[in-house]
Amino acid sequence: MGHLDELHAKYRDKGLVVVAVTDEGRSLVDKFVSTTGAKHPILIESSDSATAYNINGFPSTFLIDVNGKVAWAGNGAGFPDSLLEKLLGEVRLTPELPKSMDSIRKSLEKHEYAPARKALEAKGSAPGVAEDE
Repeated sequence: MGHLDELHAKYRDKGLVVVAVTDEGRSLVDKFVSTTGAKHPILIESSDSATAYNINGFPSTFLIDVNGKVAWAGNGAGFPDSLLEKLLGEVRLTPELPKSMDSIRKSLEKHEYAPARKALEAKGSAPGVAEDE
């Protein structure tokens, strides 16, 4: 699990989302986090992703691309770094925006680009708005 934390720390700013999935109870997960200091998110599921993803052993690792398709599946973290870098190159991150632009950020996160552009253009033509703001 330490490797998942390393991946999470190293690539989260590039758009990698690391999620561990388990069907174990909350108390066991809390104990695991307390014992290991895990920093990545852990999802406690009530469904059966092991069947859905045809998992035969643990741990199992999946790289899922920006279109929601499994790009790589295997046991543990043996995926090629070059594939991870390629997939991260396809990620579109929402830029950091000032709090005054929360509505624009929300539009961008929902991939609603036309309303975001219109709002940005309106902000740019507002009196008192600096060119580089």
